[in-house]
Amino acid sequence: MNDAFDRLDKNMDDRLSIDEVRTAFQGYAARKGLSDADLGAMTERFMELWDDDKSKTIERDEFNRHATALGKELHPAAYQLCGGIALTALPFGILVPFEPQLVAHLGITAAGFGAANGALFFSNVLCTIPMTEVVARRGSKQILVGSLVLMGASMGAVALVHSLEQLVACRLAGGVALSGIVAANMAGVVKIGTPLNRTKNMALLMQARNTGMALGPAVGGLLGSLVSMQAAFAGVGLGLAGSALVFGRIYRDVAPGDQKPIDPPLQLFRTAFVSWREVLTTVPDLGALCVMSAVANGSLAGTNMTLLPLLLCDELGLGTGAIGSMLAANAVVGAVTGGQMGALAHRVGPRLAIGAGATTVAVGMAAQPALGDATLILGALCSAQLGLGVLTPTLAAQIQEKVLKEKPSLVMQAMSLQNTSSFIGLVAGAGVGGAVGSQLGFAAGYQTVSMGLLVAGLATAARFPVRKLS
Repeated sequence: MNDAFDRLDKNMDDRLSIDEVRTAFQGYAARKGLSDADLGAMTERFMELWDDDKSKTIERDEFNRHATALGKELHPAAYQLCGGIALTALPFGILVPFEPQLVAHLGITAAGFGAANGALFFSNVLCTIPMTEVVARRGSKQILVGSLVLMGASMGAVALVHSLEQLVACRLAGGVALSGIVAANMAGVVKIGTPLNRTKNMALLMQARNTGMALGPAVGGLLGSLVSMQAAFAGVGLGLAGSALVFGRIYRDVAPGDQKPIDPPLQLFRTAFVSWREVLTTVPDLGALCVMSAVANGSLAGTNMTLLPLLLCDELGLGTGAIGSMLAANAVVGAVTGGQMGALAHRVGPRLAIGAGATTVAVGMAAQPALGDATLILGALCSAQLGLGVLTPTLAAQIQEKVLKEKPSLVMQAMSLQNTSSFIGLVAGAGVGGAVGSQLGFAAGYQTVSMGLLVAGLATAARFPVRKLS
């Protein structure tokens, strides 16, 4: 903050005059094509807002106070991006209660269902690598709307599947769509983020996702008592396509792209790999944070997304409505507490946030198959959800913070690397959880992925210094 003030304070008198403020705004005015009159009006308005003592200059403490407050505010586009995340999460939540029916309808095992989920994550990994460059060229809005339409088509097509191979094909298409949604959202988040609100931004996105997931299972449970599984899948697909049209009208693109020609696919991959190698070799702890993201997402894929619906159905005999209600309650906890958990993570620092968050999630997951009661399992789910509320935004915020300090021009490629790592973890987690669960039982599947999360979390946390609580 002081360095920024010193750059603006040309005569080094420890205060900013109206002429120095006007000089600072000249570059912005030139880029926006503002007239001299508009530049003058903007400068005067800025002085009016930041000159608290009306001395006709802005002192250092006034500058620091207002800049800090401004840096903490959330950009209006953050709420629009949250709408896109909620729209994406809603259909996944709706369909989760139907997964046991889908497994029975297709006659597949937990391992087969895990492989189908892995197909979604595999195509997502493959497409995430070039998708960052595509978003940089075409803009986040265009890619986001198109990806939502494709996601709707992939969901609706599940209503027509009669074999594992057809389900895998639908999941592959869904993975392509998901890569576009994630890349477009991250482009917007990076553009509007500051060091003071990055963790809060990520926590807000998690709240939006959890809100969609909270509403989804409740709607899915209701649909389960009213319509067939096929009708539910088809309805969700149509709903997503319609939501894409609405979102296209309300979203103001904060990352519009430079509209340059898109390189051939092989060149996109080559550019991404070169950028990844550069940030991995120059940014401290980036590799460890990406590995931690992979392990965290893998634990979710192996448990909540693969084993949990089958555990609740096969072991406890719960129906679609009961499963939907449990998952909705868990997501409500995440939606309600996400902001507070993000603020807590920012306050305690990455060491405690990552270590305690990973431990809480791992213990909550490992306990679920041994509890034998729906209420107790819900309690364990909710405790793990609180840990995720601290862990997940911390990882993303730390990656952005470190890359923006060392290699700011490669921040989007670094986020692409994290997303790719996360979805590699999802592929591995779904496969490991499903395979171990099928061969050795649900308890072994849960404990395998939970132990991996615990070890990775403690090892990653140890790389960061201890921060004294404010």
